Amino acid sequence: MKQFAILHTLIVITSLSAGTDWAATPEESAPPTVGAEAYYRQVFWTLNELERQLPAITACASAAAEWYVEDATLGLGADGNAAFVAEAQYRSGGVMAMLGRSPEKEWRGVLLYCLREDRMAEDLERLALYRRHGCRVILFGSTNLLQQARVASFKADAEMIIPAAVGNGLFRSAVGTWVTPTYETAAMAALWVWTGEFVAACTRHGSMPPMYQSIRIPTGKERNAKLRDIRFQAFCPPAAKEGELALRWLAATRNRLSTVRKNQSDKIVRIAKLANEARHAGHRAFAITGGHGVAAILGMPHDGGLFIRIDPRTLDPKKADPNLSFQKGDFLLVAGYDHIFNDAGSFHLIDRFREAGGTVAFCIATYRKDQIEQIRPADVLLDTGWEYGDADVDLSGYEVKILPTSGILTAAIFFMIDSELLALTEPKTTGEIL
Repeated sequence: MKQFAILHTLIVITSLSAGTDWAATPEESAPPTVGAEAYYRQVFWTLNELERQLPAITACASAAAEWYVEDATLGLGADGNAAFVAEAQYRSGGVMAMLGRSPEKEWRGVLLYCLREDRMAEDLERLALYRRHGCRVILFGSTNLLQQARVASFKADAEMIIPAAVGNGLFRSAVGTWVTPTYETAAMAALWVWTGEFVAACTRHGSMPPMYQSIRIPTGKERNAKLRDIRFQAFCPPAAKEGELALRWLAATRNRLSTVRKNQSDKIVRIAKLANEARHAGHRAFAITGGHGVAAILGMPHDGGLFIRIDPRTLDPKKADPNLSFQKGDFLLVAGYDHIFNDAGSFHLIDRFREAGGTVAFCIATYRKDQIEQIRPADVLLDTGWEYGDADVDLSGYEVKILPTSGILTAAIFFMIDSELLALTEPKTTGEIL
C-alpha cells in the first residue's frame, strides 16, 4: 500500500477577530444575549467568519482536490462528529463519492475528520488508524479542539477551524454550564463552504466529481444511479474561480436565513411558548429532528435537555417504552426535512400524538402537498425556507444545482426555538456573543 507523507507546510485556517456585523442589516448594532435573536446572530457571525477565512479555506480545498485528481486510488470520506458525517453523505447537492468512513475498514483517501467534544482520546486513536492506511487527513474543529490535537502530536495534512461560540455552547445556564450547541451548526456550514471550494478546484483541474440530485425530483434516483460509480463525469464545466461557489452558498444561506427571521419569527416565539407552557404545567416537550445532519443535533454536548428526543421509527405502539406514552397536554416539535412523520414507517406518530391530546408544531419545507394537507388548524407550521431540489448554487454549465442550505437552516431554526425556550425557562441565562 502506497504511503503519503504529511505536507511539510501545514495548511491552517487561522481564526480572525470577530467584527460587529452581527446580522443582515447594519442598523442592528447591539447584539442580544438571550433568546432566538442571539442564536440567529451567532449563525450570521459563523457565516461571516467563514467568508473572512475563505482564502485559507480555498487553499485547503484546492490541495485536497489536487490530491484527489492526481491519485485515482484515493477516495473521499468523512468521520467524527455525527451531524457533520450525516450532512456530508448521500446528500442532494453533495459530492457523491463522499461517504461516512470507519478506520476499522481498509480504506484510503482524502478524509474530512470533524473532531468531537469530550472524545479527543477516541478521535486520536481513529486518526492514527487512518494515518496507517495512508489517508490524507483534513481536520475540522474548533480552535480549542484543534489545539488539543496538536498538543497530542497529531499532525494533519490540513486544518479547518469551525467558527463556533466560545465554549461551543452559546449561553451560560443558571448553574454556570454552557448550553445550546453552536458547534454542529457551524460544522455543517464549514462543510459546505469547503465542498464548494473543493468542487471549484476540481474544475480548475479539468475534472468534475458527480454531485447528487435530490431524489424528490422525479429524475433524481435514476440520474444518481448512473453516476454513483463514476469518479469524474465526462463533461467538466468551465473552471470556477477561487471563492466563487463558496460565496454563492454563503449568500444564499444568509438570504434564506434572514427571510426566515423576517417571516417566521412570530412562529418561533409561539412554538417556544407552547413548549414552555407544556413543561410549566408538568407535561413534556418532545422533539423529532430529521433530515441529514439535523437528525444528529439533539443529545450533543451543551444540549440543555429542554426537549425529550424521540425517534418515530422506534416507537412501535406495541413495543414502545411506557414512559414515552403520550398524554394530554404534551407538546411535540418536528424539526424535520419535508415530511411530518405520519406514515406507516413512523407508526403514524402524529395521529397518535394528536389522539392523546398533544399539541404539534412542524418546522419543515412546505413544497410537498401530500404532507402539508395533513396539517391541522390546531398545529403550528413554520416554513424552514428552502426549496424543492435542496441545492442553491449554480455551477455554470453543470446539469443540476449544487450545495444545499436545508441543514443549516433547520438546525438554526431549531436552536433559535431552543434559545427562546431557554430564555423563558431560565430568564437570567445570558450568552457570550463573540
